[in-house]
Amino acid sequence: MSQDTLDPNDELPLQFRWTLWYSAPKEAEADQKKWDTERVKKVVEFGSVSEFWRVLNNLRAPSKLPEGADLQIFRSGVLPQWEDAFNQKGGSWKVIFHKEDNQSKFDSTWFNTILTMAGDGFDDADDICGIVASNRNSNNRLRLWTRHADDRDAVKRIGTQLKQLNKLKQKISYRVNNPM
Repeated sequence: MSQDTLDPNDELPLQFRWTLWYSAPKEAEADQKKWDTERVKKVVEFGSVSEFWRVLNNLRAPSKLPEGADLQIFRSGVLPQWEDAFNQKGGSWKVIFHKEDNQSKFDSTWFNTILTMAGDGFDDADDICGIVASNRNSNNRLRLWTRHADDRDAVKRIGTQLKQLNKLKQKISYRVNNPM
């Protein structure tokens, strides 16, 4: 095999390692605000193209999750909570998908965004912490977490790219994780 040929047995690393988390539906109203280690489970880590596709090919679409459940993909070593040091100074872009609308848009936005995120396709990829897909009673939500809320230019570029990538017509909003 020449040096110019890619060896099909070589692993193709992603820019960052990622962790898939699953949050089961909350048992009681009191659990709504608390990050519960009993409810939030680390599923798998991946750091190569082949590992990414193994995970994705075996993952249920977020619209098919039980009501109240979340899927989260965050950089490895980062917990999917705003209190994590990596996330504390950041925020998240939120996209709402109403249940009466076609849920395939929710699923395709999740898929396109994680593909772009894991594939280092965002212009400000270093500023992306992770993504959360939430299946709720009246609507579904997607949140793309960023690392530095004070970098308004990067935050705006990420939001613009998120909308353009997914051809979103609805308004998206940005929320700072820990306003001071």
